Amino acid sequence: MTTPMERKYGKARRIWVFDRGIVSEENLAAIRKRGGQYLTGTPRSQRKRFEAELLKDDLIRVRPEVEVKKVAIPQGGETYILCRTRGRKGKEQAIRSRFSNRMEAALEALQASISAGRLKDRNKMERRLGRIQARHPQVSDLYEIELRETDDGLRLFWQMKEDRRSWRQTREGGYLLRTNLAAQMAGELWSK
Repeated sequence: MTTPMERKYGKARRIWVFDRGIVSEENLAAIRKRGGQYLTGTPRSQRKRFEAELLKDDLIRVRPEVEVKKVAIPQGGETYILCRTRGRKGKEQAIRSRFSNRMEAALEALQASISAGRLKDRNKMERRLGRIQARHPQVSDLYEIELRETDDGLRLFWQMKEDRRSWRQTREGGYLLRTNLAAQMAGELWSK
């Protein structure tokens, strides 16, 4: 059975390149079954599997703005390449900073309303706090937030979780490629 690509361009030894948003395990299985080769991005959630590798400072610079590292996995049929680019890191830091600033401004406004006595009902405070967290899902996990009873009444306390912020800063600019191409060096795979 031939694929539409083969009917149009003929059967060739091509490398299939997929964006992380459209690749599926079924597509990769079909390519492997036909003896094909692929290089694809992986979902962001898979980076967590390689957290220890990302925290090590042993990536190899292949271009002034790009660092890579080949990551071995037990199954061995595929190779993962951990990559970090300076431009992507700057972009992700700017995005995180923008969301954090917005969330902090909203928390400060809620804190001021509570302190001034304009908001006294705990249930309403919690609902407003929930809306703030829902509006900022990208950074809400970075904050420890609590409504606490004090001598002056109920107050809102919040602070950044340093361990979460450190992890975010470490992974910013990082992405993971997955391939069944054979190559000795991570830089060679990244170049493809």
